[in-house]
Amino acid sequence: MVVKRLSVKDSRANRISLTEQSKIMVKQIEKLAHRTSRNVLVGFTKEEQVQLIQALQRVIQNLDEAANR
Repeated sequence: MVVKRLSVKDSRANRISLTEQSKIMVKQIEKLAHRTSRNVLVGFTKEEQVQLIQALQRVIQNLDEAANR
C-alpha cells in the first residue's frame, strides 16, 4: 500500500508514498464518497446541507474532546 524510501536530500529521513495500486484505490474511494454524499443529501437545500455539515463537525469535535478528558 505504501513505499518507504530514503530521502535523497537527507539520509536520516524517509519518504513515504502510495503505491500505484493504492493511488487507484484512493480515486475509487473518492468517487464512491462523492456519490454517497450526493445520494444522502438528496432533498436538502444548500442551506440545510451546510447546517447538517456544521452540526456533524460539532458532534465530531465533542467526541474528540470527550475522548481527551
